Amino acid sequence: MITRQSENLGGDAIDARTIKRRLKEPEYHEAWQNGVNVGKARLRLQMVKQSKLMNSAGVSMAQFLAVNWLGMTNKSSVEHSGRVDSAVEVSSARERVNRKLDSIAERIASRVAGIAAAAGATTAPANAQ
Repeated sequence: MITRQSENLGGDAIDARTIKRRLKEPEYHEAWQNGVNVGKARLRLQMVKQSKLMNSAGVSMAQFLAVNWLGMTNKSSVEHSGRVDSAVEVSSARERVNRKLDSIAERIASRVAGIAAAAGATTAPANAQ
């Protein structure tokens, strides 16, 4: 556990001035730093364990670790432009997919017609029924 210099270290209370003075000595400073590093390592281990949980706490911790340890961001790369008073067109995913498919179908038909014309093909007569 990470303790602050001003906290009671268990047992008898120690004056903060005593702790500060002793931490100037290399052996005590090194021991204190080792304790701090052990506390940080334990905290990191707990954070990694929590990030593996299959619940909202795990998801939140995984996002926290991704942002703080890996430098990832939650920023969106979408930019909005236009006047504030202008109307915004809202379309459904189905409409966007259908428009894209229609566009692809037109391009394919155009290319097929071009290839057929280059090969000297003629249009088939319409079936009379």
